[in-house]
Amino acid sequence: MSQGISILLLLISYLLAAALAEKQLEMVLEIYRHGARSPLSNITENKWSTRGQLTEIGMKQSFIRGSIIRNEYVNKLKFLDPQYDIDKVRLRSTDRDRTLMSAYSNLLGLFPLGTGPKLPEGIDLKLTKPPISLSVDDLSNEKFALPYGYQPVTILTGADEDELPWGATEDFICPKMKEYHAALYKTPDYKMIQAAFEPTVRSLAAVLGRKPEEFDFIQAAKVYDVLIADRYQNNKSIIKYDSPLWRNLSILADVALTFEKFGEKKLIDYTSTPLFTELFSKIDEKEEGINPQVKWHEFSAHDTNLLLILNVLNQTSWKCQLDRLYKENDTCFPKPPFASLILIEVYKDTENFERSLKIIYNGKVLKVCGDNEFCDYAKLKRDIISRHFVDDIYKVCGLPEPFVSSEKKEHSPMVLVRRVIAALLWFFISILILALGYFGLRVFQLNRTLALTPKP
Repeated sequence: MSQGISILLLLISYLLAAALAEKQLEMVLEIYRHGARSPLSNITENKWSTRGQLTEIGMKQSFIRGSIIRNEYVNKLKFLDPQYDIDKVRLRSTDRDRTLMSAYSNLLGLFPLGTGPKLPEGIDLKLTKPPISLSVDDLSNEKFALPYGYQPVTILTGADEDELPWGATEDFICPKMKEYHAALYKTPDYKMIQAAFEPTVRSLAAVLGRKPEEFDFIQAAKVYDVLIADRYQNNKSIIKYDSPLWRNLSILADVALTFEKFGEKKLIDYTSTPLFTELFSKIDEKEEGINPQVKWHEFSAHDTNLLLILNVLNQTSWKCQLDRLYKENDTCFPKPPFASLILIEVYKDTENFERSLKIIYNGKVLKVCGDNEFCDYAKLKRDIISRHFVDDIYKVCGLPEPFVSSEKKEHSPMVLVRRVIAALLWFFISILILALGYFGLRVFQLNRTLALTPKP
């Protein structure tokens, strides 16, 4: 009996130590591209009435993506609550119709109809009617605050000055970008890319009935923008989707966007500084006890934002995209398609209280830090800051206001106090585990000794 107790104590101490050493999911950053949109220009026979607006397909894509997130993080992992909690879920969108509408569509999948707030039980329904003399159909039998239990969600957005983290690639937000991008057209790399895609541009010009000299590969990419919008709208196509021209044109569009926005390292540096400053701040706030209840940060953004993150994490570049023109390359991502998704899962190690990240792109875990799917957050942050951050992004952009760079900052006294308390707590728990293990071992040895001792 006593031998069984000793083995049980050893097992309990082992399981307790194993449980305490686990990584616990603490927070998730969700960054996604808007769904399918109308083209930014119109140069084919399919006439579009809007420019850059979310389409019905884009709404559906965003809704399905939100439903996938709900199934994973609400139903399976039980990480998020089934109902929206404003203290736990924060959402930001760029100030564009297509990203705002994508955000609302995504949220309808994450918090579907029937999960919204209900009216207080027994409330006098006369109080639900505004003091307006006009009337509508009686909805007094509706138990929810909004029809069918719709859940409204707060979406933060802002003026262009506040859009720098998500809009630094655009010259209307970062004025000097126009100058930086124009300089790219004079580089040897530009001429090399133009030569590589000359046959593709010539074929495209023939299809459009235009002269090849009217195009460079950047302008040809704008044609592809219209063609891909046509495809998602089921419009008539002037190019067969299984043709070599379509394949080469899609690669051209990838290279054109990546080169134009991030063709030189300094462009990656200038744009990654404000974006990663914001991402790091959300993780650091968790560590510093600022808004500790927040578990989910959602960002409705653009292909350039996701493409920038992939560039910084060494998952793509215009050079490896260009190589795909000659051979298949599964290790180099093209530009993010409509409704693409990056998830940054933040874990806290319960043994040493350090944080690590798991980064997932369109369902695939990125091996950012060697073969390990987890990245030490502090180390990854130091690496990105040392490789890419600039001191004064506002000066770089030609803006008057200073930008506070997210350099590695000293921890606040409160953070240090919490770390000391956590270390002491872990110390005492370790002593308890050792004591349980030692006691169990001694009981086991004593029982074994008694069992081997000859009976008189």
